[in-house]
Amino acid sequence: MAYVYKRDGRRELVAFDKITARISKLCYGLDLNHLEPIEITKRVIAGVYQGVTTVELDNLAAETAAAMTTRHPVSWHLHLLHSQP
Repeated sequence: MAYVYKRDGRRELVAFDKITARISKLCYGLDLNHLEPIEITKRVIAGVYQGVTTVELDNLAAETAAAMTTRHPVSWHLHLLHSQP
């Protein structure tokens, strides 16, 4: 199993549920008809490597959401890109 490095430097096992929760949190207030946080998480998990950081996971999720805009043009995916802290 791969580990992720958190912003404070702690190491933690990569968790599907935590990534999905983070993506869902970023989707708050957006059109629920176009939300696919689990699909984004599946693709993010496929790109995980040993020692990835949470910042890199956020970036990968944003890039994945942007790539999925062809499924729902002018949808929530673009908003996800602008929701990064």
